[in-house]
Amino acid sequence: MLFSRVLIGERSLPHGKNKYMKLNQMTWMAAGFFGIVSMVSAQSSMRASISGRGGDSGKCTIEVEVDDAADVEIRQDMGRIHTLNGQRANFRRFQCNQPMPVNMAEFRFRGIDGRGRVELVRDPRSNRGVAVVRIHDPKGGREGYTFDLEWRGAFAGGNNSGWRRR
Repeated sequence: MLFSRVLIGERSLPHGKNKYMKLNQMTWMAAGFFGIVSMVSAQSSMRASISGRGGDSGKCTIEVEVDDAADVEIRQDMGRIHTLNGQRANFRRFQCNQPMPVNMAEFRFRGIDGRGRVELVRDPRSNRGVAVVRIHDPKGGREGYTFDLEWRGAFAGGNNSGWRRR
């Protein structure tokens, strides 16, 4: 039997086994890379609980848990949290009297509860119907944050579809 030897680290392997070793190494490297990417862009999503009837005005109350920093995106009846720093942020509650419209005449953001900073960073009137709220929690550990999104003067136009399902 004829073997050609390939040196890997301190071991030499018969010819042919080298390609499987490299494939295994590449698989582990890819798994590590995608694991890091998923940790960096950790997100969770939730559909709103709708209670009430539609009309010209509406309101959503959102309650989330954040450890350090997160962005909360709301589009119609779908919410997503993107954890920017700290432990993975998550929804506690997402309740609306109707889905938030893509187009509205008036919009108001109100921070209700939480020990850190809560601010509207993207107004849905100028962001294709998506409201983005940034939460920065300066102290260690998780904290609950509650905020309201209110609107008036919803009008037709634009694409009223939410995010694509995955």
